[in-house]
Amino acid sequence: MDFYKNKKVFWQFLNLTIFLSGILYFFPTKAEIVFEDNFDNISDWSNQSERESCAELNCSANAPGNFDFYNVDERWLPSTGYSNNPPTNQINSDHHRGVSGKAYTHYVESHDGAHSHDGWANDGMIGKYLGQEYQELWIEFYQKFQPGFQWRISPGSSHKNFRVYHWDQTGQVYDFGNDGNAGPMFMFLPGKNEYIDGKYEINRRCSPQDTNYYCSGDVSEYRDNLPFANGESFEEFIGDCNWHKYTFHIKMNSSPSATDGIFEFWIDNQLQRQITNYEWMYPGSNIRGWNVIQIGGNSNNIWTDEVNLAEQWYAVDDIVVSTEPIPDDYVIGGNQIRADVDNNSTINTTDAMLTLRNSLGLSMSGTNWFFSATTGDVNCDNVSNSTDAMLILRHSLGLDMTGTGWCE
Repeated sequence: MDFYKNKKVFWQFLNLTIFLSGILYFFPTKAEIVFEDNFDNISDWSNQSERESCAELNCSANAPGNFDFYNVDERWLPSTGYSNNPPTNQINSDHHRGVSGKAYTHYVESHDGAHSHDGWANDGMIGKYLGQEYQELWIEFYQKFQPGFQWRISPGSSHKNFRVYHWDQTGQVYDFGNDGNAGPMFMFLPGKNEYIDGKYEINRRCSPQDTNYYCSGDVSEYRDNLPFANGESFEEFIGDCNWHKYTFHIKMNSSPSATDGIFEFWIDNQLQRQITNYEWMYPGSNIRGWNVIQIGGNSNNIWTDEVNLAEQWYAVDDIVVSTEPIPDDYVIGGNQIRADVDNNSTINTTDAMLTLRNSLGLSMSGTNWFFSATTGDVNCDNVSNSTDAMLILRHSLGLDMTGTGWCE
């Protein structure tokens, strides 16, 4: 080894790292898998009573697996005397994607919600706090509706089954409304009505939530009659008893009142909606990004008389949250890449530079960066940053890694 040549490269790299670290504040996020779960390693779980909630971080140990929150408000389940009715929130192997595994299953009850605290029918959800604020996120999951899933046609019906939002980290994470702790927020609601045989709603909430929760009265994208892009009915498309991939891309506007916020989403890689001029933050907001995702939610769907005690389910599986587009071939828990960040079977200075680029929040699109939950994390501290880049460079120079924290 030419020690002096490699020493020069090392110090050039170090100087570059020191220089660029000064601008890290302006790049608060980096290309990474923020969260992923296929539910397979979570012990079977369900709510045990009609009203339960874990809505603060200090109770996250009670939430299932790596999730931090859950909430339920329902009427019919075994513990309330309805032995043939299942709990609303469940994680088990009943309705998994693939040949084996587990999934989250949500049971919907057909009644008017008169017993509940908010006037909706049953409510059930699980949520994840992402640990920090991200200006831009890509979220992907698969969803399946049971065979013969029914909707009330007139008036129309819908279910809230996905949200991403900013939580103030004060009070309860499910404290919504203009006096709550959550906003901005996006909600997705599939449904059906007498006008459109297969449709969805997109609901937006803004910040500051105490003065502008409903986005200055802007209802331009608060819509409940949006047809699927392919024009198919619910039964022909997402209600066909198959798993469908939902992909959401959401980006905070760059500053309060800037009209450059983004929302777009796809089903099975088919673009359904694209909006590039959202104001998520209005004057007075000091939000920097998104930090909570949630699956499930309350429902408004009375498809049969409540005396029938009817319930029906939809299931969600394979959730991935990333700061970059998620490759089609991405597999949860697949290759555990650490130092070989471009997955070419060698560890060299290219891997170090890619890791540094990622740590600075620069786009990794067009590079050979391999997306996984562990890419670039060579000291096993659950984050990939400039320290990891320096360790990869040190290793590529053939230097001793003893005592450095290297865990590759």
